[in-house]
Amino acid sequence: MVKIVIRKEREVIQAYLKGMGFSEEYDVEAFLKEHPELDGRSEEDISALLDGLIYAAAAKVLPPELSRQKATALYKALYVELNGAQKWGSAPLSSRYEDPQYVKLMREHVFKSVPECCYSEMPRQELESFKPSLVHKLKLFFKLGGDASND
Repeated sequence: MVKIVIRKEREVIQAYLKGMGFSEEYDVEAFLKEHPELDGRSEEDISALLDGLIYAAAAKVLPPELSRQKATALYKALYVELNGAQKWGSAPLSSRYEDPQYVKLMREHVFKSVPECCYSEMPRQELESFKPSLVHKLKLFFKLGGDASND
């Protein structure tokens, strides 16, 4: 039997922020005050809105050619790698946040993700058939006991 667990919005936000390096003691209430649009939403809505906040922050510091999904993932990875939760807290997720040092540090650590797949047509190749040499025939002759006509 499947067990369905309905989580409170604060637990969803806390789990999301924990994945970005925030401690379990982080004040989710303060985060909700900064982002009132998250209050009273369902679990799926909260995740989508948090991804939207991350993407908005990522758009300020990451290359514009990245897709929304890649930019969001790369921003999260950089935030964890640079210990952003301890350095800046949740301030960069605010639309009003401007810190040149933060932007510089994030841009310095941007790494390239795997390039998009590029499919091309493989050129035809001719297959050569195997033609046994005289040495191969002699080895086969002695191995089979005198009948080398098995080629």
